[in-house]
Amino acid sequence: MDYAFEYADSKQRRAAERKRVQTITLTALVLVMAPTSVWLLHLDKGWEPFNKKQWEVGGSALLETEVGSRKRMVKDLMERHLKPGITRRQIRELLGPPDFVESNPMYEYQVAKNTGFRLAFDRAGYFTSAAVVRY
Repeated sequence: MDYAFEYADSKQRRAAERKRVQTITLTALVLVMAPTSVWLLHLDKGWEPFNKKQWEVGGSALLETEVGSRKRMVKDLMERHLKPGITRRQIRELLGPPDFVESNPMYEYQVAKNTGFRLAFDRAGYFTSAAVVRY
């Protein structure tokens, strides 16, 4: 008879141990995954889609981290809007008048504090390249 009680007792201990391991594993997963998922949801990508109206007022948002700053729109602007061969006039229509115009055909827009966005043109006035510069 002692064996029957020991067998039942050992079966209950194994079930209790399995439940304890499952609880510890689940708790560890929750403790790791909850902060990670919150971080991923709020992760700032550092850029925003180009918005013409926001660009016009974005010159006043001179910190790179500010939502609505021009610096945060540059990536989308370069990838989707500025294509080689568009004219200076088209760029002025898109971005407004440049903050600086250099004698060699180049426009520059201030996008953040001590940071500019330079647009180069060929002699015929067509856009060729763009770069973010620090000064």
